[in-house]
Amino acid sequence: MSKVHAYNNQQRERGKLTDRHLERLVRHWQAAYGLDVDGMAGPKTLATLAANDNKPQLQPLGEDWVWPMCSLSDGRRPVITSGYKDDNPSRPNHNGVDIFWPWIPSDPDPGKTRRVLSKRKRRWWIPVGAVAVAVRDGRCRDVRPNHKTGGLVWLDIGDVKVGYMHLEKVLVKPHQDVKQGDPIGIIGGNPATKDALAHLHFEVAEIGPGYRPMNVSKWLKNARHRT
Repeated sequence: MSKVHAYNNQQRERGKLTDRHLERLVRHWQAAYGLDVDGMAGPKTLATLAANDNKPQLQPLGEDWVWPMCSLSDGRRPVITSGYKDDNPSRPNHNGVDIFWPWIPSDPDPGKTRRVLSKRKRRWWIPVGAVAVAVRDGRCRDVRPNHKTGGLVWLDIGDVKVGYMHLEKVLVKPHQDVKQGDPIGIIGGNPATKDALAHLHFEVAEIGPGYRPMNVSKWLKNARHRT
């Protein structure tokens, strides 16, 4: 038995490697190789595993993604200002990330609900009419223009689903197919909070029943920026 097999068996015995983890691993493999994503290691899935035994490993998570907010025309890239709960001890229930663009003094004033102060200085910015885009080809599964926290869209992209929240206006319909980079919605604020600062709250979760969020930062760190 190889060292890897022994370690994985030990993890299963300790309950750290569960059937749910194995299903997720199978789903990622199936999505990467264009198979039906059902989480079951059937003949086709096992055949692709066998065929790739001596080939390089799969691409890193998110390498075929683009960021859900494009870079600005002056080259400024969107940034995560509040991270996923595992990376964000001050927000243990934060199941996604908040994304803005850095502010510069020449930016036109978009109004008090769109400018963000940090240590009493303006730091972050969302211009009026800014659009969130599809990180990868997918299908819009859950579209709620009037959710209590603003417009909401869940996009099924095969191995996982991604959520766009606090949208001022939703630009897609249920079951609509979208291509990478297509507009999903206009970025807005959260009407359920008093400050309602405009920003994109972005999540990634497992495909399937229930709500099982994952650390989206692991995908975005490998995603491409585009204008």
